[in-house]
Amino acid sequence: MAARCSMSASKKKTVKVKAEINLLGSLLMLTQKHDTSLEQLFKYPLQPIPWVLSTADGALVKTDKSHQMLQCLKALMEGHTASQPDTCVHIVDGNTLALLQSIVRLPETFEGLAMCIFSSLPAVQIMHFVTDNYVENSIKDTERVRRGTSQTYLIGGNKTKPLRDFKMSMRSSDNKRQLTKFLLKEWQSDRYAARLCDRTVFFVCERDCMCLTSEDGLTVTATSVLELVSNQEEADSRIVLHCLYASKCLAISNRIVVNSLDTDVFVLLPYYSSQIPQPRFFDTGCGNQRRQLDIHKCASELDLSICSALPAFHAFTGCDSTSAFARK
Repeated sequence: MAARCSMSASKKKTVKVKAEINLLGSLLMLTQKHDTSLEQLFKYPLQPIPWVLSTADGALVKTDKSHQMLQCLKALMEGHTASQPDTCVHIVDGNTLALLQSIVRLPETFEGLAMCIFSSLPAVQIMHFVTDNYVENSIKDTERVRRGTSQTYLIGGNKTKPLRDFKMSMRSSDNKRQLTKFLLKEWQSDRYAARLCDRTVFFVCERDCMCLTSEDGLTVTATSVLELVSNQEEADSRIVLHCLYASKCLAISNRIVVNSLDTDVFVLLPYYSSQIPQPRFFDTGCGNQRRQLDIHKCASELDLSICSALPAFHAFTGCDSTSAFARK
């Protein structure tokens, strides 16, 4: 029902055969020709999953609602954007594909890639680098497979060369898990001591979170932060955990900046406005489209009741782990 039929090579085109959603009209026509009882027929399911909640092959229904929602929320923030000083605490969404968008030329080795990613991060005193926890056979893992996957590529050492189509290789959960572990291993080596001097970097690797510091600029100290150990799978929700942790350690006058391109993160931040007194900003976009949005101003524009409802509304109308409604 969701098959693709390839035409002959001479025509050089592919035609997708789509299933007909409006079955009721067809069934009404059939009842005029055959002795069919619709009352009896509709006692049985027409498909394992209703088409209003799935495609013909049982996959989640997807829409561009997330992009539209972010644009609507951005429209509320016109005139409330501002650049922030380097003294802010930055919490960076460590999604690998988002970080690669800022890299113009891919380095020849993974050692150079680790240095390039580190150099692209905000040069602030305190920074949180939050990554996903890749859990096998989870709902999110199914979504990653739907977006596309690739073969596993072993990172043998810091001199290993990245694949030419590196972005495609990062569609594999195994490859992203390897890269996260490799970055942590590289950044906690003494080669990064000078760069970590007078800086504190919190690095999330799977369930754990390591705090990287260097007091003398010669050696790197890596300590586990038990308060930030979590089994949350996505960086989206784990970023909130780091915001709450940073809020406890900061004065009310200090600012928290979240760097992410994900709408899910922006939906969650206004929900926690009442629990984080410090000013917070959402740094999103690339190039000329980059903006820093004031989360507290956004929460005041939306009203507390809407902020409280946003996460549920976002999940109910379709997100990475739930289906949207067909044609809505």
